[in-house]
Amino acid sequence: MSKTDGGTLGHVRNTFWHRRSGVGPHRSRLSGAALRHAWRLFLGKKFSTRRNAAGRLVTERRASGLIDPLVHLDDPRYEDLSGVLHRADHSGVRHLVWAGTEPMTDKDKKIPPAESQPNIWRALGWHPAFVQSETKKEQLGQLQKSIDDQQIVAIGEIGLDARNNMPDILLQEEIFMAQLEMARDAALPVIIHAAKAWGRVLMKLKHFGKLPAGGLLHAFGASAEMVPQFAQMDLIMSFGGLATHERAKKMRAALKTVPLNLLAVESDGPDHPWVHAKRPLSEPSDLPHIFNHLSEIRGEIPGVLAISATQNLHRLFPQFQKTH
Repeated sequence: MSKTDGGTLGHVRNTFWHRRSGVGPHRSRLSGAALRHAWRLFLGKKFSTRRNAAGRLVTERRASGLIDPLVHLDDPRYEDLSGVLHRADHSGVRHLVWAGTEPMTDKDKKIPPAESQPNIWRALGWHPAFVQSETKKEQLGQLQKSIDDQQIVAIGEIGLDARNNMPDILLQEEIFMAQLEMARDAALPVIIHAAKAWGRVLMKLKHFGKLPAGGLLHAFGASAEMVPQFAQMDLIMSFGGLATHERAKKMRAALKTVPLNLLAVESDGPDHPWVHAKRPLSEPSDLPHIFNHLSEIRGEIPGVLAISATQNLHRLFPQFQKTH
C-alpha cells in the first residue's frame, strides 16, 4: 500500500465514518452527494491530494480503478464481448484476470481488442471439474510451459469440487497439490475454486504450507468459522454477485467476518449475476453494483470497500501497479 493510497483510505474513513466507544464501525447518515463523493475518490481516479501555492488542498488525478480478479472472457455466452469490455472500461474497471479451466485448450485463446477495454491478464489452471487421469501429463506440462514463458500472472482456477458428477475427488486432490507446488516454485499466486469442499481445501492448504505469492479464494463459500483459519494463511477471500442474494445466508455471514485487508470482489462472469441485474449474465461492469450491496451488508462505505479491495489485489498482482 502506498502512502498516497493509505492517505485516501484514511480520508474517506475520517470523512464518512465515526466510531463509538466499545463498538465496531458504524455508518454515518450519508447524503446522496456524500456517497457519490466517496465513489468519485475512487472511480474518478481522484486519489492523492496536495496543497497548491495558495495553501489550498487540491486533488491530483491518478490512473487507477477497479480490478475484477476472475472472469471467463472466452465463455461462448458472451456473444458481444466487445460490448462487455467497453462497459467494463466505462464502469471504471482497469484490470481483468481472465481465468482458465484447461491449460491445453486455453493456451492459444486470444481476445480481439475492443475499442475501449481494461488491461486483460491471463491466469491458467486445471479446473477440478475438468481433470482426468488420461491427460494429466499433457495438461500439467502445458501449464508449466506457460509458467516458464511468463505468459500468466496466476495459476487458476484450481481446487476441489465435490458436487455430483464431478471427477474422482482423489484425482482432484492430486492435481490440486501438483498445481500448488508449481505455484510455489514459480512464486505465482493461485486462484482457488471450491464447491462443497471448503473443509477439504482448508485441510490440503494446511498440509501444504504457506504459499509464497499468496492466493485468492474465489466465490468464497466457506463458513464464518473457517474465515480466521484462511486469514492466518493470508489468503484473500473474494465475493461476487451471488452474495447479493438474500438466499446466500451462509456466504453473507462469512462476508461480515472477513478482515478488510483480505477481502476482494469479483464478477465471476458470466455466472451469478447480482440481485438486480438487468442482463442474464454477470460481467465486470457489475462490480460497482456488487460493491454497493456488499458494503451495505458489511456496514461500510462503498468507496472504502472498493479502495481496500483494490489495494489487496494490487498486493496479490504487483504487475498491475506498473500498467495503467
